[in-house]
Amino acid sequence: MPTSSSLKLLIKKSKLKKIRTVSNGDDYQILLTANKKKSRIIKMISKKLKVKITKIGEILPSFQKSMIIDENGNIIRHKNKGYIHQF
Repeated sequence: MPTSSSLKLLIKKSKLKKIRTVSNGDDYQILLTANKKKSRIIKMISKKLKVKITKIGEILPSFQKSMIIDENGNIIRHKNKGYIHQF
């Protein structure tokens, strides 16, 4: 997940672990869900509007648990599972 310069500074000054900042609030500018088939269109719109878009996850079947995975594909164990949405 992209990290702002302000958060990087806070992590450094407070000696926090970055993983502790992942599920402690909704600090997103815009969060969206889209079909994988639309990724080319999303990239095109992002480039045209000069708006940076970063993929931060994917929707999994309901029988799979939510996971946090690092940039190397390793699962990160974390006590705080964040908010569970009920629809």
